[in-house]
Amino acid sequence: MVQRPFGGPAQVLDYLGRYTHRVAINNHRIKNIADGKVTFTAKNRKKNKTYPVTLEAKEFLRRFTLHILPSGFMKIRAFGFLSNTNKKEALKTIRKSLDVNPPPEPDEDEPQETTAEKILRLTGIDVAHCPKCKTKLISGPLPLPERPP
Repeated sequence: MVQRPFGGPAQVLDYLGRYTHRVAINNHRIKNIADGKVTFTAKNRKKNKTYPVTLEAKEFLRRFTLHILPSGFMKIRAFGFLSNTNKKEALKTIRKSLDVNPPPEPDEDEPQETTAEKILRLTGIDVAHCPKCKTKLISGPLPLPERPP
């Protein structure tokens, strides 16, 4: 018996998306380690404020190890021209050197293609319907999950 993930598949995808692209906590967030306690900063995304959190070292390590990826998963990092700090300018330079025009900006009035529509167009596979019984599985874009405070 497989237990359904808390919050549903969208929350799991959101979680994996965040944690396959970065470490669980950066060194600059760890403010103090003393007397068997670790103090670090956390962020309340709803209020957009940071605040200090102090935990026993054992509890800090327990929480940290929850973010270790399972075997077979790999952290994804972008270096060079794909790094966020360089991407926009580097792509301009690369396009100029290759004499390639940037892609056109999407038309505001034109409806945007959904991911399921794009997969169908590119591969011929209709992910919005069950391949066996043709029952519609997806009706519209997937909702974004609520993030905990």
